[in-house]
Amino acid sequence: MQQLLILSNNPLVWEYYPSTQKIEASAVNVLATARDMVIQGYLLVNHPLSGNLQPNQMPYKSIVLKKAIGSNPTPPKIDIFSLALIEKALELYRKNTLKEDDLEQAFLQAFQFMDLELLKTAIVDFTS
Repeated sequence: MQQLLILSNNPLVWEYYPSTQKIEASAVNVLATARDMVIQGYLLVNHPLSGNLQPNQMPYKSIVLKKAIGSNPTPPKIDIFSLALIEKALELYRKNTLKEDDLEQAFLQAFQFMDLELLKTAIVDFTS
C-alpha cells in the first residue's frame, strides 16, 4: 500500500491518526497546504468538498494525499485533476469560511466527529 499523508486541523483526527500533519489553523489553511502538496507531486485521495457540507458549515477539514507513483521528476508532475479540485475548494472556502468563534463547543465536537468519519471512509475506500 502506498503511504498516505493526512493533513488536518481537526484535533480528533490528530488523536485517531497520530501521524497526521497538524495544521493549527483554519480549513482554508488545510486546503492551501494540500494545494502546495499537489504542486509538489501529490495526488488527492479524498474530495476536498466531501460530506455535502458547505464551507460556511464546517470549520474542520482533513485531506488525504498520496505521493504520485514513479521517479521524482524535476519539476514534479502535477496532477491537473487534483489541482483543479483543490483550487475550486479553496475558492469556495475563501468566500464562505465559518468562524469557530461563532460556534458552541458542542457543535465543534460534532463537526470534528463528522470530519473524522468522512476521513475514515476515504481511507477505507482507498485501501480496499
